[in-house]
Amino acid sequence: MEKYNGTTPVETFITKFQKCSDYMGWSDLDKVIHLTNSLTGTAELLIDGSADVTFEQLVEKLRRRFGSEEQYDRFRSLLKLRKRKDGETLQELALDIETMARLAYPNMGAMDHPMNDILLREALVDALDNPGFERKIREHQPKTFDNALTLALRLEALYKSQQAQKESASTKGVEQAAVR
Repeated sequence: MEKYNGTTPVETFITKFQKCSDYMGWSDLDKVIHLTNSLTGTAELLIDGSADVTFEQLVEKLRRRFGSEEQYDRFRSLLKLRKRKDGETLQELALDIETMARLAYPNMGAMDHPMNDILLREALVDALDNPGFERKIREHQPKTFDNALTLALRLEALYKSQQAQKESASTKGVEQAAVR
């Protein structure tokens, strides 16, 4: 059984756990034992002093402590303030934005709904943390989150290619000057 330490979405863990317990035919006591043994790190602290806890109570404790329903304002703020980190790929940024959006808006439904797509697209562009890059993406008016990501990847590849060409040209100029 997968371990849970409180750093990943709790609903995903609970869903996987419940599917596994249904498949295995576990009793409520089995579920408590397996769930208790699956908790590590800060999530493990929930079981301190909980000798006679039921499965439902333990799941409720997990949701209260780590669930997005209770913390959606926090995740909304994090999503709004999210900026691309040094060395972070655009794919990593996009995945993190999708995850944060699910945590910030737990009832948002299908991620491919047009309003959700707008939210994701805008969050991605805002997170680029490069006004020129952001402007270039907005000028192209991508219709979807995936379009914005694809465009950003293409523009970034072009920029890196141009930078490499400039560096190569300046290196050749220095070498030619040294030969003379």
